[in-house]
Amino acid sequence: MSELQDVSFMFDEKGQIIIDKEECDMDSDDLMMLALDAGAEDFNEEEDSYEVLTSPEDFSDVRLKLEEEGIAMASAEVTMIPQTYVDLTKEEDIKNIQKTQEFLLRGSAHSRAPAPAVPAHPAPRGSAHLPHSQH
Repeated sequence: MSELQDVSFMFDEKGQIIIDKEECDMDSDDLMMLALDAGAEDFNEEEDSYEVLTSPEDFSDVRLKLEEEGIAMASAEVTMIPQTYVDLTKEEDIKNIQKTQEFLLRGSAHSRAPAPAVPAHPAPRGSAHLPHSQH
């Protein structure tokens, strides 16, 4: 029987703030400058949201600055972010990973260990993003 391997090296601890575009009246460039000036490390524009990444140490300051400016956040947390992603395009692979995620999330409700990081923004329809092992 094989033992579980530590995969934490495949993740980075980051502050992650997700802002729904429909809930944000600020121009994306202005929002990016606000976040970066507050201490954010990175700013990504997705199809329907903005993602602000921070160091764990700067997370509270960045979140507070966005709150002071009236920016509504869909989520804001310090979490483990995968270093790389793999696109799944085969329907069978997508169903298998969804079953695995459901199993892990159900199991995490019964343990003290944190659930694995699941990207806050959904993958495009017909694909899924997963952390990629570099073996």
